[in-house]
Amino acid sequence: MKKLSVLLLVTVLSFSIIGCSAKEELTGAAEEINGAAEDLGGPDDSEADLTSSADVDEYASEIDTEVNDIIMNSEDLTSELESLVELEDKWRDKVGNCQTQTEMNSLCDSVRLIWQIESDSLMSRIEVADKSLYDAAVATEWEKYVDTMADRMTYLYEGGSIYSMMWTYNAADRYKENAFGLASTLADLNGEVAFMLPERKNACGYYGDYTSDSYLIINEGMESGTFDVLVHVDDKTEFSGTAEVTNDDVQELTYTGEDGTTGSLSCWALGATLTTDTQTYDFTGRY
Repeated sequence: MKKLSVLLLVTVLSFSIIGCSAKEELTGAAEEINGAAEDLGGPDDSEADLTSSADVDEYASEIDTEVNDIIMNSEDLTSELESLVELEDKWRDKVGNCQTQTEMNSLCDSVRLIWQIESDSLMSRIEVADKSLYDAAVATEWEKYVDTMADRMTYLYEGGSIYSMMWTYNAADRYKENAFGLASTLADLNGEVAFMLPERKNACGYYGDYTSDSYLIINEGMESGTFDVLVHVDDKTEFSGTAEVTNDDVQELTYTGEDGTTGSLSCWALGATLTTDTQTYDFTGRY
């Protein structure tokens, strides 16, 4: 089982607490998260006002308390993640109820805070359970690639009024996927054989090695059940298309390229495969 844990940590490359001590108590983490929010990269300030210190102060403490209450009161990791997904939905609804785009741009960072706090907590627990796995996760320096992944995933909105909000949500989802990977590893260490990840609503995500120039991106399309797909193999090979859900399986899609190419797109927890009429593209890792 330890080999599986190492595979999950290395494949998912789950580390989101660079510069934070995993031994610190959960209570009072809001102050540290405030600083992390200010340091987080993102769109140029001239394009969008992501998050000011005053804005963060208004909700970071509340989120810190809510997340830590869930962590302390959950019976197992399955229920912990399910409750955090519900908390995320609550804060996304708050963003949707904002009166201005500027308010949305600020408040949407609440979602990232939820999953960053959870990642910090999971790393603390992994360090106690297996120091070698913790050290392996630290060595990946995963967090420094979040900006790059968010930049790439938000290509459809570049120059638009909601670019900042979508960029922040894309960054938040990288922390969420990171937390899912860490929770899977910790469940294995804890012997939680009944552990299950929350049901995924769709196949959206960043697939491939984020340290390289080869990746597949799936974003929600304008119509329900449709998705925009971008495939970047290298600097000379990039193409895009659309995809739709096959039957009722949200992880199995039919693909249609802008050039008329057709095929299938299969996604799972650790990667994705795009198969067209003439070529198969494999991408290891889901972030």
